[in-house]
Amino acid sequence: MGHKKDFDKLRTERMLDQLQYETAKELGLGEEHRRLKAAMSRREKTKCKVEAAEEAIGLEGARRAEKNLAEEIK
Repeated sequence: MGHKKDFDKLRTERMLDQLQYETAKELGLGEEHRRLKAAMSRREKTKCKVEAAEEAIGLEGARRAEKNLAEEIK
């Protein structure tokens, strides 16, 4: 995914978060919503880190496989 798409996605998520917070605040759930959102964001951050690591491992494995095949052809 390109950087522009990443930034657009983050901007959209921030706007949705703000809307959710404002709605919760108006309903009297402001602090509870903040705690729930903080817990979710930690899980989401962990999930993103795991996915990035898995992708990096997959790319490294593919690079090594291509290198080994190139050496075998020589």
